[in-house]
Amino acid sequence: MRCWLAIVLFCVGCNTHVFSPPAGNFPIESAATIGANRNSVGVEASVAGAVFGPALAHYRVTYRRGLGEQLELSAAPTILVVTDRSRGDSHAGIYALRSQLKYAPVKYVSPALGLGVGASAGGAFVSPDLGVTIAGENPYLIPFATVRGFVSAPIAARRVHFTTADGEGPGDDPDEERDSYSMRPHLSYGYQLSVGLRVPLYHEVAAAIRPALACAVGGSFLYDRTNQGGYLGGGCGLDVGF
Repeated sequence: MRCWLAIVLFCVGCNTHVFSPPAGNFPIESAATIGANRNSVGVEASVAGAVFGPALAHYRVTYRRGLGEQLELSAAPTILVVTDRSRGDSHAGIYALRSQLKYAPVKYVSPALGLGVGASAGGAFVSPDLGVTIAGENPYLIPFATVRGFVSAPIAARRVHFTTADGEGPGDDPDEERDSYSMRPHLSYGYQLSVGLRVPLYHEVAAAIRPALACAVGGSFLYDRTNQGGYLGGGCGLDVGF
C-alpha cells in the first residue's frame, strides 16, 4: 500500500511514527500587540526537518485584530506539507485553523492562549496551546523568543498505511514483513521554541501603515504514549498593520 503521510511524521530508528500534530509550526512573532481597533495581515513560510525523517514546508496567513491596547485576537489558516516523499506518499497535507488571544500586560512580555482544529488523511484533530513571548521592543530591531506548550487530540482517527520497500523481490527481502505496516495517531503533547528578529519597515510610530519583517529559527517536539520526535527549522514572515 502507498504511504498516506497524514499527520506529522518522524523517523525513529527504522520506523516512521505518526503523531497527532499541533495546529501550526513554531511562532514567528514578537511580544507587542497591534493596538486598539487596528488590524494586521501577515504571511509566513518556514521549512523544517527531522533527523533521519521527512522535510516539512509550512505556510501560514494570519489576521490580527486589536481588541484594546494590550489585547488582540488573531486567526491563522495553516498548511503543512511533507516534502520528502522517500517513503511513498499519496497525500502529504495537514490543514488547520488556529485562533489566538494574546495579552501584553507589559511592553516586553505577552502570554497567549490558542485553539486549533485541523484535518488530514489520518483524521481530524483539536489542539489547544498556551505560550509566552518575550521581546526587546524598540523602533529598529526587535529580538524575541517564544515558548509554547500544546496538546493534540485526534478525532475519528484513521489508520495511516506505510510502504518502505527497498527494491528486493518477494522471498529475497530479509525485512519484508516490515516493509508494509499501519498505525493511527494517539493523543500527543509537546512544546515549541523559537528565537528571532523583527524589523519594522516604517519610521514614524504613528504611521497608518506599518509593515514589518520577522525571521526566526525554532523547533517542535512531540510525545505520545509510545514515542517521541522533533524537527528543527527556520522561516520568515511579512505583516502589514493598518
